[in-house]
Amino acid sequence: MNNSKRLHQAVVVILSIFLCLSMVLLASWAQAAPFLVCNPTSEDVTKYEIEVNGVVEPATLEELTTGVRIHHDLNNWSENSYTVRARAGNIWGWSDWSSPFDFAKAIPTGLSTSGLGIEES
Repeated sequence: MNNSKRLHQAVVVILSIFLCLSMVLLASWAQAAPFLVCNPTSEDVTKYEIEVNGVVEPATLEELTTGVRIHHDLNNWSENSYTVRARAGNIWGWSDWSSPFDFAKAIPTGLSTSGLGIEES
């Protein structure tokens, strides 16, 4: 095999590795904050459900070294007040619902420009 072919193969391998790493980084950046989370559990939990303002939907499950937890993206939720409950499940059924958690997704209002300025450190 001549040097030109070896160089070509090396470039292809390096570009392939770069492409794979770029895809992994882009995938990790694709998730947006904030997230609805719970403490991890090491019990035999295979799924979660959340009840949001009375509507039940599946929650995103995240596997950690310490167990599994809810890790549900709230980025696409509209500005609103929410009451959320959660429950864990496995092949045997569902746990009881958690206590309600209330929060509001709101953009700050009333920012005054009177305090804006430039300061030298």
